[in-house]
Amino acid sequence: MAIELATIDAWIYSTLKADSTLSDLLAPDNLPAGYQRGIYSLLAPEIDQISGKQPMTPFVVFAPTGQESDHVLCGARDMVRSTYRVTVWDTQSGSLSLARAQTIMARIDTLLDRVKVTTTTPPIWCQRETLEQSVDLNNGGRTDVAVTATYTITTTE
Repeated sequence: MAIELATIDAWIYSTLKADSTLSDLLAPDNLPAGYQRGIYSLLAPEIDQISGKQPMTPFVVFAPTGQESDHVLCGARDMVRSTYRVTVWDTQSGSLSLARAQTIMARIDTLLDRVKVTTTTPPIWCQRETLEQSVDLNNGGRTDVAVTATYTITTTE
């Protein structure tokens, strides 16, 4: 039996949401921490549930990208590897800087990379695999920035 992705989703969300340092980093310019949810599963919504307005950058979106299972120990147990993509989205105007998005991703990495979680059933191990950056230049001087990390979450059932 494979670990349910909902268990991993809940763990990622609660881990990121509970961190006050990350919450401060995700506060939109000149607005208090907690103004918006700031951490979303699968996609950012059109309307944020807390602010009641369109989400403002920076914010985080995480989503599963795959799950595979291997039978180990004579077929009696499964090793399950789930892959998750975590992306920090930001918008810049004028001069381009990835500094804010990189700082946010560094905090996420502190919370998720090389972490053994014993509060889930079964326990899980989370490790970052890749890190990528992208920049999309738009009309009017706006630049969309994304810093994306891929994490592998492993469990043995």
